[in-house]
Amino acid sequence: MILVTYKELAPSHWAPYLINNDDSGLESYEVRQCLDWLTRLGYSTPVSCEDYGIGRFKFGSEWLQCDLQEYTFCQNEKVEQ
Repeated sequence: MILVTYKELAPSHWAPYLINNDDSGLESYEVRQCLDWLTRLGYSTPVSCEDYGIGRFKFGSEWLQCDLQEYTFCQNEKVEQ
């Protein structure tokens, strides 16, 4: 097994929830959007994030213009021998 990191862009206002499991600043529909995004990615929760800047984030058929974070995910991957 090797540890692989992945980086994904997503809205900055999701960071407290994704990094610290603090959903106090989110509406219930935003929590559902965030969880749906994580499910589609197939990763666990991110281990860190850093500012990326303003950009567009596609969620479903909609594009959101917002501040973005670059979230880092770590995942163990099996190595074929």
